[in-house]
Amino acid sequence: MSTAFDTTQYQDCYPDGIEKNYWNLSRNRLLHELVTRGESTKVLEIGCGRGLVVDYLRSRGVEIWGCDTATTTAITEAAAPYLRLGTDAFDLEEGRKKNTKTIMLLDMLEHLPEPEEFLGRCRAEFPNATRFIITLPARQEIWSNYDEYYGHFKRYSLESAAQLVNSVDLDVSESGYFFHSLYAASRVLTLLGRNRETVVRPPSGAIATKVNRAIAAFLSAESRLLPKTLPGSSLYLVARLNR
Repeated sequence: MSTAFDTTQYQDCYPDGIEKNYWNLSRNRLLHELVTRGESTKVLEIGCGRGLVVDYLRSRGVEIWGCDTATTTAITEAAAPYLRLGTDAFDLEEGRKKNTKTIMLLDMLEHLPEPEEFLGRCRAEFPNATRFIITLPARQEIWSNYDEYYGHFKRYSLESAAQLVNSVDLDVSESGYFFHSLYAASRVLTLLGRNRETVVRPPSGAIATKVNRAIAAFLSAESRLLPKTLPGSSLYLVARLNR
């Protein structure tokens, strides 16, 4: 059940400086809000890539580690000690697995043909994990070449995402769409039959960095102000054990 990208995909999706891209900036802010609504200790991100989220949350006081099956490099030196790269989550030491309280699965379940099996195994091998924070690409109607390039099996709705976690006896405590403006733009491209750019580019230079920060601030604001049921290009859900 590998979710690892090949070398070209990693280069296209995680180039140096990509943490400054508006998409990652905005999503990181949302994830910080979600994780700090509960106990922000003993968090594990499975499928962490180069550790963008780990680096961001660690810098804000969240006790998080990350692991990924791909052999890659940490996005920053600060993040490196908290990443287990080239390591399957299920091969982590038993102490780490037993101590994990929150599992983050961020844009990785869509890479699996049988995500229910993966979630079920997470339940079994991380016995004390009581909270799952999940993000997924949303809305099948904006399926594109981007999804095909990065090996997605599907895009999700709030309903299908809830069904996924319910299948392993998890209850959704919070969920919603985000990136509403990006959904609108993607919908237009789909209707016009246009392809999406598959290479994710970091901002280059001071002006581009400021523009990306401004876009991220706008996307973060809309996610707070607009209804969570309004379609977005991504969705999140927080799931807890069904006691």
